Amino acid sequence: MFTGGTAPGGAGIQNVGGTLNATNCAFTGNSATHGGAIQNVAGQVCLSACVFTNNQAGAGGGALENSGTLMADLCTFVSNSVAGTDGTRGNSYGESGGSGGSAVGGAIYNVGTLAISRSTFTNNSVVGGSGAGGYEGLYGEFGGNGWPGGSGGAGGNAAGGALYNAGAAQLINSTFAFNSAKGGNGGTGGAGGDSSYGSGALGGAGGWGGVGAGALDNVGDLRMINCTFVFNSGSARSEEHTSELQ
Repeated sequence: MFTGGTAPGGAGIQNVGGTLNATNCAFTGNSATHGGAIQNVAGQVCLSACVFTNNQAGAGGGALENSGTLMADLCTFVSNSVAGTDGTRGNSYGESGGSGGSAVGGAIYNVGTLAISRSTFTNNSVVGGSGAGGYEGLYGEFGGNGWPGGSGGAGGNAAGGALYNAGAAQLINSTFAFNSAKGGNGGTGGAGGDSSYGSGALGGAGGWGGVGAGALDNVGDLRMINCTFVFNSGSARSEEHTSELQ
Protein backbone atom coordinates (compact mmCIF):
# COMPACT_ATOMS: atom_id res chain seq x y z
CA MET A 1 0.00 0.00 0.00
CA PHE A 2 1.14 3.53 -0.86
CA THR A 3 -0.49 6.02 1.49
CA GLY A 4 -0.12 9.61 2.67
CA GLY A 5 2.84 10.55 0.49
CA THR A 6 3.61 14.08 -0.69
CA ALA A 7 5.87 15.15 -3.56
CA PRO A 8 6.00 17.58 -6.50
CA GLY A 9 5.29 14.67 -8.86
CA GLY A 10 4.03 11.15 -8.17
CA ALA A 11 3.75 11.02 -4.37
CA GLY A 12 3.38 7.24 -4.50
CA ILE A 13 5.63 6.45 -7.48
CA GLN A 14 7.42 8.62 -10.01
CA ASN A 15 8.48 6.56 -13.01
CA VAL A 16 10.92 8.38 -15.31
CA GLY A 17 11.75 6.40 -18.43
CA GLY A 18 11.50 3.04 -16.65
CA THR A 19 9.15 0.06 -16.75
CA LEU A 20 6.69 -0.40 -13.89
CA ASN A 21 4.31 -3.31 -13.30
CA ALA A 22 1.90 -3.18 -10.34
CA THR A 23 -0.73 -5.78 -9.39
CA ASN A 24 -3.22 -5.65 -6.48
CA CYS A 25 -1.73 -2.41 -5.14
CA ALA A 26 -3.57 0.33 -3.23
CA PHE A 27 -2.78 4.04 -3.45
CA THR A 28 -4.59 6.16 -0.83
CA GLY A 29 -4.36 9.77 0.31
CA ASN A 30 -1.29 10.78 -1.68
CA SER A 31 -0.79 14.39 -2.78
CA ALA A 32 1.37 15.99 -5.49
CA THR A 33 1.30 18.87 -7.92
CA HIS A 34 1.35 16.43 -10.86
CA GLY A 35 0.00 12.89 -10.53
CA GLY A 36 -1.11 12.47 -6.93
CA ALA A 37 -0.29 8.75 -6.74
CA ILE A 38 1.76 8.01 -9.89
CA GLN A 39 3.54 10.24 -12.38
CA ASN A 40 4.79 8.41 -15.46
CA VAL A 41 7.31 10.44 -17.48
CA ALA A 42 8.25 8.82 -20.81
CA GLY A 43 8.17 5.35 -19.25
CA GLN A 44 5.89 2.31 -19.42
CA VAL A 45 3.41 1.46 -16.66
CA CYS A 46 1.14 -1.59 -16.45
CA LEU A 47 -1.46 -1.68 -13.66
CA SER A 48 -3.71 -4.63 -12.83
CA ALA A 49 -6.43 -4.74 -10.14
CA CYS A 50 -5.09 -1.61 -8.41
CA VAL A 51 -7.20 0.78 -6.32
CA PHE A 52 -6.72 4.56 -6.22
CA THR A 53 -8.65 6.39 -3.48
CA ASN A 54 -8.59 9.99 -2.20
CA ASN A 55 -5.42 11.01 -4.00
CA GLN A 56 -5.11 14.63 -5.08
CA ALA A 57 -3.09 16.94 -7.30
CA GLY A 58 -2.76 20.69 -7.58
CA ALA A 59 -2.55 20.87 -11.38
CA GLY A 60 -3.45 17.63 -13.16
CA GLY A 61 -4.04 13.94 -12.55
CA GLY A 62 -5.45 13.41 -9.06
CA ALA A 63 -4.37 9.76 -9.22
CA LEU A 64 -2.25 9.44 -12.39
CA GLU A 65 -0.40 11.74 -14.76
CA ASN A 66 0.92 10.04 -17.88
CA SER A 67 3.26 11.32 -20.58
CA GLY A 68 4.53 7.87 -21.55
CA THR A 69 2.61 4.63 -22.05
CA LEU A 70 0.14 3.50 -19.39
CA MET A 71 -2.15 0.47 -19.33
CA ALA A 72 -4.70 -0.22 -16.59
CA ASP A 73 -6.97 -3.27 -16.31
CA LEU A 74 -9.54 -4.02 -13.58
CA CYS A 75 -8.57 -0.87 -11.70
CA THR A 76 -10.77 1.29 -9.46
CA PHE A 77 -10.55 5.08 -9.14
CA VAL A 78 -12.63 6.60 -6.30
CA SER A 79 -12.76 10.17 -4.95
CA ASN A 80 -9.54 11.38 -6.49
CA SER A 81 -9.40 15.11 -7.12
CA VAL A 82 -7.64 18.14 -8.56
CA ALA A 83 -8.16 21.66 -7.19
CA GLY A 84 -6.79 24.68 -9.03
CA THR A 85 -4.98 27.34 -7.02
CA ASP A 86 -6.83 30.52 -6.09
CA GLY A 87 -5.76 33.83 -7.61
CA THR A 88 -3.86 36.51 -5.67
CA ARG A 89 -5.71 39.68 -4.68
CA GLY A 90 -4.59 42.95 -6.20
CA ASN A 91 -2.30 44.78 -3.75
CA SER A 92 -2.26 48.38 -5.00
CA TYR A 93 -4.99 50.90 -5.87
CA GLY A 94 -7.01 49.85 -8.91
CA GLU A 95 -5.05 46.62 -9.49
CA SER A 96 -7.00 43.64 -10.81
CA GLY A 97 -7.19 40.35 -8.96
CA GLY A 98 -5.36 37.31 -10.29
CA SER A 99 -7.14 34.50 -12.13
CA GLY A 100 -7.79 31.13 -10.54
CA GLY A 101 -5.76 28.16 -11.74
CA SER A 102 -7.24 25.46 -13.97
CA ALA A 103 -7.82 21.88 -12.82
CA VAL A 104 -7.71 18.87 -15.18
CA GLY A 105 -8.13 15.11 -14.89
CA GLY A 106 -9.60 14.29 -11.48
CA ALA A 107 -8.34 10.71 -11.74
CA ILE A 108 -6.10 10.69 -14.85
CA TYR A 109 -4.34 13.36 -16.90
CA ASN A 110 -2.99 11.89 -20.13
CA VAL A 111 -0.71 13.44 -22.74
CA GLY A 112 0.85 10.13 -23.75
CA THR A 113 -0.60 6.76 -24.75
CA LEU A 114 -3.28 5.34 -22.47
CA ALA A 115 -5.27 2.08 -22.48
CA ILE A 116 -7.96 1.48 -19.84
CA SER A 117 -10.06 -1.69 -19.67
CA ARG A 118 -12.65 -3.15 -17.25
CA SER A 119 -12.15 -0.28 -14.81
CA THR A 120 -14.42 2.04 -12.81
CA PHE A 121 -14.24 5.77 -12.10
CA THR A 122 -16.52 7.02 -9.30
CA ASN A 123 -16.83 10.37 -7.49
CA ASN A 124 -13.66 11.84 -8.93
CA SER A 125 -13.63 15.61 -9.31
CA VAL A 126 -11.93 18.75 -10.58
CA VAL A 127 -12.57 22.28 -9.26
CA GLY A 128 -11.09 25.41 -10.79
CA GLY A 129 -9.44 27.94 -8.49
CA SER A 130 -11.36 31.07 -7.53
CA GLY A 131 -10.45 34.40 -9.03
CA ALA A 132 -9.17 36.96 -6.54
CA GLY A 133 -10.77 40.29 -5.72
CA GLY A 134 -9.63 43.55 -7.27
CA TYR A 135 -8.10 46.25 -5.08
CA GLU A 136 -10.12 49.36 -4.27
CA GLY A 137 -9.80 52.54 -6.32
CA LEU A 138 -7.75 55.54 -5.17
CA TYR A 139 -9.46 58.35 -3.26
CA GLY A 140 -9.86 61.54 -5.29
CA GLU A 141 -8.07 64.47 -3.62
CA PHE A 142 -8.26 68.24 -4.13
CA GLY A 143 -11.54 68.06 -6.02
CA GLY A 144 -10.41 65.27 -8.32
CA ASN A 145 -12.51 62.25 -9.15
CA GLY A 146 -12.00 58.90 -7.50
CA TRP A 147 -10.21 56.13 -9.40
CA PRO A 148 -11.98 52.92 -10.49
CA GLY A 149 -11.54 49.76 -8.48
CA GLY A 150 -9.63 46.84 -9.95
CA SER A 151 -11.46 44.07 -11.76
CA GLY A 152 -11.95 40.70 -10.13
CA GLY A 153 -9.92 37.80 -11.51
CA ALA A 154 -11.52 35.10 -13.64
CA GLY A 155 -12.31 31.74 -12.10
CA GLY A 156 -10.21 28.81 -13.29
CA ASN A 157 -11.62 26.27 -15.75
CA ALA A 158 -12.11 22.63 -14.78
CA ALA A 159 -11.95 19.78 -17.31
CA GLY A 160 -12.41 16.03 -17.03
CA GLY A 161 -13.77 15.07 -13.62
CA ALA A 162 -12.43 11.56 -14.20
CA LEU A 163 -10.17 11.81 -17.27
CA TYR A 164 -8.53 14.53 -19.33
CA ASN A 165 -7.00 13.27 -22.58
CA ALA A 166 -4.65 15.30 -24.73
CA GLY A 167 -2.82 12.25 -26.08
CA ALA A 168 -4.03 8.92 -27.50
CA ALA A 169 -6.46 6.97 -25.32
CA GLN A 170 -8.53 3.79 -25.59
CA LEU A 171 -11.30 2.94 -23.12
CA ILE A 172 -12.90 -0.51 -23.12
CA ASN A 173 -15.69 -1.91 -20.90
CA SER A 174 -15.26 0.81 -18.29
CA THR A 175 -17.76 2.76 -16.19
CA PHE A 176 -17.79 6.46 -15.24
CA ALA A 177 -20.29 7.48 -12.53
CA PHE A 178 -20.83 10.55 -10.33
CA ASN A 179 -17.70 12.33 -11.51
CA SER A 180 -17.81 16.13 -11.61
CA ALA A 181 -16.11 19.26 -12.93
CA LYS A 182 -16.78 22.75 -11.52
CA GLY A 183 -15.28 26.00 -12.75
CA GLY A 184 -13.92 28.41 -10.14
CA ASN A 185 -15.80 31.48 -8.95
CA GLY A 186 -14.92 34.86 -10.40
CA GLY A 187 -13.36 37.41 -8.04
CA THR A 188 -15.18 40.47 -6.71
CA GLY A 189 -14.44 43.81 -8.31
CA GLY A 190 -12.71 46.34 -6.05
CA ALA A 191 -14.70 49.28 -4.67
CA GLY A 192 -14.44 52.52 -6.61
CA GLY A 193 -12.50 55.38 -5.04
CA ASP A 194 -14.56 58.08 -3.30
CA SER A 195 -14.03 61.82 -3.54
CA SER A 196 -14.89 64.73 -1.26
CA TYR A 197 -15.68 67.16 -4.09
CA GLY A 198 -15.34 65.32 -7.41
CA SER A 199 -17.20 62.28 -8.65
CA GLY A 200 -16.85 58.87 -7.08
CA ALA A 201 -15.62 56.07 -9.36
CA LEU A 202 -17.19 52.83 -10.46
CA GLY A 203 -16.07 49.67 -8.81
CA GLY A 204 -14.15 47.10 -10.82
CA ALA A 205 -15.98 44.47 -12.85
CA GLY A 206 -16.46 41.06 -11.29
CA GLY A 207 -14.42 38.23 -12.79
CA TRP A 208 -16.07 35.62 -15.00
CA GLY A 209 -16.71 32.23 -13.46
CA GLY A 210 -14.71 29.31 -14.86
CA VAL A 211 -16.16 26.61 -17.14
CA GLY A 212 -16.61 23.01 -15.97
CA ALA A 213 -16.54 20.06 -18.39
CA GLY A 214 -17.94 16.71 -17.10
CA ALA A 215 -16.48 13.27 -16.54
CA LEU A 216 -14.27 13.12 -19.60
CA ASP A 217 -12.65 15.93 -21.59
CA ASN A 218 -10.89 14.96 -24.81
CA VAL A 219 -8.68 17.19 -26.94
CA GLY A 220 -6.60 14.31 -28.37
CA ASP A 221 -7.41 10.96 -29.98
CA LEU A 222 -9.94 8.85 -28.10
CA ARG A 223 -11.53 5.48 -28.83
CA MET A 224 -14.24 4.01 -26.61
CA ILE A 225 -15.82 0.55 -26.74
CA ASN A 226 -18.76 -0.52 -24.54
CA CYS A 227 -18.30 2.15 -21.86
CA THR A 228 -20.98 3.48 -19.48
CA PHE A 229 -21.42 7.08 -18.31
CA VAL A 230 -24.03 7.80 -15.63
CA PHE A 231 -24.77 10.73 -13.28
CA ASN A 232 -21.68 12.74 -14.15
CA SER A 233 -21.82 16.54 -14.09
CA GLY A 234 -20.12 19.71 -15.28
CA SER A 235 -20.97 23.25 -14.23
CA ALA A 236 -19.74 26.82 -14.42
CA ARG A 237 -19.37 28.88 -11.27
CA SER A 238 -20.76 32.33 -10.61
CA GLU A 239 -19.50 35.70 -11.76
CA GLU A 240 -19.08 38.01 -8.79
CA HIS A 241 -20.94 41.33 -8.88
CA THR A 242 -19.42 44.63 -9.86
CA SER A 243 -18.94 47.02 -6.96
CA GLU A 244 -21.21 50.03 -6.99
CA LEU A 245 -20.45 53.65 -7.70
CA GLN A 246 -19.08 55.45 -4.66
